Amino acid sequence: MEYLINRKYMPIMRKISVVVIFLILATSVLYIFLYLRDVSLERSFEKVEKGMPKEEVACIMSPWQPTVWEHDTSDEVLRYGSTISLSLFVIHFEDEIVVSKEKLQSW
Repeated sequence: MEYLINRKYMPIMRKISVVVIFLILATSVLYIFLYLRDVSLERSFEKVEKGMPKEEVACIMSPWQPTVWEHDTSDEVLRYGSTISLSLFVIHFEDEIVVSKEKLQSW
């Protein structure tokens, strides 16, 4: 009797385990994308602080296509938006970094 129950539920358990493994792998891949994105943003903003023109910094960030730079002097905010396209969905990120008016005017 116990053998019949195990045999009946075995395909369901396999499907559940495949789904769980897929979710774990998808989450880890997404985490790696986010980590690499944060590292590239951090390095790029360090170069902005050193005085590199924003166009050159945008070229450095080219793996995260499309790259959009905006700066709004009224808000004193520099916005960087990036899109990562994965096979099934698209994730859009936007970071806001407060910068001084002097930096904005120097651009």
